[in-house]
Amino acid sequence: MSRSAYEFRGDSPAVTERERLPDHGHSLVVGHCWRTVAGYVLQWPADRDIHGRDASRA
Repeated sequence: MSRSAYEFRGDSPAVTERERLPDHGHSLVVGHCWRTVAGYVLQWPADRDIHGRDASRA
């Protein structure tokens, strides 16, 4: 998320954080270090004790 988008959503009750990923381009999920980005994204909710809904009950 860009800094301007992050700041625009600053009053949202959602848990958000802005993380800088040095040496990564704009297209994070298709860049050469996509595994690093994916690992960070997958770990982020667990580090904050955030749990999603149970997809098996959908």
